[in-house]
Amino acid sequence: PAGKLHLAASKSGRDGSLAIHQDADLYLAKFTGGETLTQELQPQRHAWVQVATGEITVNGQPLREGDGAALSNEAAVTLSATGAAQVLLFDLN
Repeated sequence: PAGKLHLAASKSGRDGSLAIHQDADLYLAKFTGGETLTQELQPQRHAWVQVATGEITVNGQPLREGDGAALSNEAAVTLSATGAAQVLLFDLN
């Protein structure tokens, strides 16, 4: 469903995700428009956001299809979309 982060891959394979041999969680999000999602980051964690389709804002910064953004020293990542979009969110050590 749209408007939610779905865990696709993780180090432990939790919540039915694919187990990977990295200290990372990979989330997929699909937006239909008007949704805002926030993912908290633990201290000393980083994030990479990759926009697969559409346009979004990441912590208030606009990104469009093909763009990526690295985030460090942030307590959370907030993704917002006014139209259809698909996004990958990597929570990294």
